[in-house]
Parts: sequence; C-alpha cells; structure tokens
Amino acid sequence: MTRPDIYIGLVGAAGTDLEPVKNQIKAQFAAIGYSYEEIKVSRLIASFSELPQKRVPEDDRIRYLMDVGDKIREAAECGDGVISLVMDEIRKLRSTDIPTDQATNGFRGKTIFLIDSLKNPAEITALDSAYARNYYTISVYTAEHIRLERLACIIAGTKSQAVSNLHREEARKILKEDEGRKPVKLAQDVLGTFPR
Repeated sequence: MTRPDIYIGLVGAAGTDLEPVKNQIKAQFAAIGYSYEEIKVSRLIASFSELPQKRVPEDDRIRYLMDVGDKIREAAECGDGVISLVMDEIRKLRSTDIPTDQATNGFRGKTIFLIDSLKNPAEITALDSAYARNYYTISVYTAEHIRLERLACIIAGTKSQAVSNLHREEARKILKEDEGRKPVKLAQDVLGTFPR
C-alpha cells in the first residue's frame, strides 16, 4: 500500500532559524522511507515578482517580499493568494520523476512537502482545506532578542558591514512589521498565524 504524501507548513517570525527544524523533519521521515521536497514561499513570491537579480541588502529584500506577498493576498480577496503559488509548485513537484510502476493517479506518495513559511491565517485554512488530515502546521518559537541579533547579522552581512546598532534598528522594524502589517487588509500577520 502506498503511504500518503504529508504536507507540513512552518510558521516562524522573522529572524527565526528554521533549518534545525527542517533537518529534523527530513531525517525523521527519511527513517521511515519518505522523500523530502521543500517549498520556500519567499522564493515563489520572488519568482512571481520582479525582484532584482543583483544582490540586495537583506532588509530591502525582506520588505520587498512582504509588500509583494501582501499584494498577492489582497488580490485573492481572502488572504490565501500566496497559497495558490505553493499549490502550483506542489503540483509540479508531484508530477515529476514518478516511475510508472509507482504512479497512482498522479500521486507519488511517501513524500514530505515542507512549506517554509506561512505568514497569514488564511494560508493555513487553505492548506488544511486542500490536504485535510495529511496537512500539519508547526509553529517555531525563538526568543525575540535572538531573532533580532540573527537578523541584524544577516542584514549587516549583505551590506558587507560589521553589525551595529543601525542594523539592529532595521531588524527591530522588520520584526514589528512581520508580526502584523496593519492597516493593510489581508496583510502578513505572523502574530495571528502562529497560534493556528
């Protein structure tokens, strides 16, 4: 019997290092024979938009992707527009490299699709509706001071500068915006997404 595909959406505030969680999920499911596909939401938003190909400072890149993500959510009128990009990517991944003897109605089976990361409660609702009992959300908590310092280091690194209070201030602003971008309708809202 073919095991079902599993879909896992990660929620983490800006500056959270999701790599250890992703590595554990990949390792634990590999032990029971699951393959692993990662869908990076920010990469999908960037490819959908016109993000400059040249190296951009991290604070500018994050704000740009937040803005584009908000526009996509608003265009969908219910906040889940970004998920259409995710589901399209999953559909593409599921239809590639399926050996004919293992293919069953387009389902590859035994694959973990990890979605990094969700930023609006409507995204969770859409995934839950589409994949039902095969979908799970994992919210990853990291203390704010750790996230702030990590993000400040990344920002400074993309500017080829030593970390300073200026970078920490930029990181602090991004952390605040990441929590919830009010008054933008259907905006990024990690604070509202995290408990879901």
